[in-house]
Amino acid sequence: MTDIADAPLTANGIDRTANGAAAAGTKVDDIARKLHEAIDRLTVHANKAEQRIHDATDSLDSLLRKSRDGAGTKAEEVSGSVSDYVNEHPVAALGIAFGAGLLLATLLRRNS
Repeated sequence: MTDIADAPLTANGIDRTANGAAAAGTKVDDIARKLHEAIDRLTVHANKAEQRIHDATDSLDSLLRKSRDGAGTKAEEVSGSVSDYVNEHPVAALGIAFGAGLLLATLLRRNS
């Protein structure tokens, strides 16, 4: 490519310089167009990835809510069963509680 300062001041030199500048401008335009296309493709992929992440977090949130609700229901069932057993067998429940406390105290004393 001919530098403008080095170009002779003839019509032919000016034409060559103008043609070189036009060719350089065309290349710059091509590069800019390709960069814009690449950015557009990346934007599409990023949007798809964002949507997949959003869907996954929604799915996980739903699963955690169901698990939490299920655990709460199970805890209520167990609590109700224990309460029923204590009401039906108060002496046995007292004996079980005493035995569990004694076992726990023994284990804690050994580890101290």
